[in-house]
Amino acid sequence: MKKRGKVIFKIRKHQIWEITKKILGVLLILLGLTGLALPILPGWIFLILGLGLISDKYLKILIKETKDKWKKFRQRFKNQRK
Repeated sequence: MKKRGKVIFKIRKHQIWEITKKILGVLLILLGLTGLALPILPGWIFLILGLGLISDKYLKILIKETKDKWKKFRQRFKNQRK
């Protein structure tokens, strides 16, 4: 019975962490949107972090797209210098 109690505790701890991540992600997204309107606060950083906390899938897609755009930018820059 002790093992069963520990497993239930681990499941609950995992669920609490997931809920906390989602709440923190939403707060970071709201802070990011506010930062886009205010010149003092860099909003895009908070948006990326918020999306990353809400879903790892969105963050992976964003990183892949950013890498692809960076490669294209570097290629254009190299071609212009020649």
